[in-house]
Amino acid sequence: MKCNRCGASHSGEALFCANCGERVREDEGVECETHSTVAATGVCVVCGKPVCDDCAVTRDARVFCEERRHADLASTHERVSYVPSESEGEMVVKNLASGGIPALLFSMKPYSHFCRLTDEGRMSVFVPLGEGEKARRLLEEMDLTEFLSRDHE
Repeated sequence: MKCNRCGASHSGEALFCANCGERVREDEGVECETHSTVAATGVCVVCGKPVCDDCAVTRDARVFCEERRHADLASTHERVSYVPSESEGEMVVKNLASGGIPALLFSMKPYSHFCRLTDEGRMSVFVPLGEGEKARRLLEEMDLTEFLSRDHE
């Protein structure tokens, strides 16, 4: 299954695209986190918050919640890793920091506990723009390729 907006591939179990936040499957009812009677049309690609058309902020063809710093993140950082748990996310961040790459960790956990919103893990690791390839190489050298994001493929 492919996302209509960005073309990213999905397993068919995900409700939303992890890459752009667009809804990829219509058969599940996920409501907007702010407007509980309105269906979510996307999820924030940073925190996973389900949003309706009124709440969604779209920038660079990606969906964000109304938290301004999340949309701003798209112009300053790129996602390099998805991880299933906070401890694994902290491990990836520390390994990147040891290689001189500052990283930020964001959790999708508050919004993904009832259903599978995306195919990816519950934590996202972002690095400054221009540091993505260096971060990917560092994670490969450390044999941590299972945590690499598929966004760049």
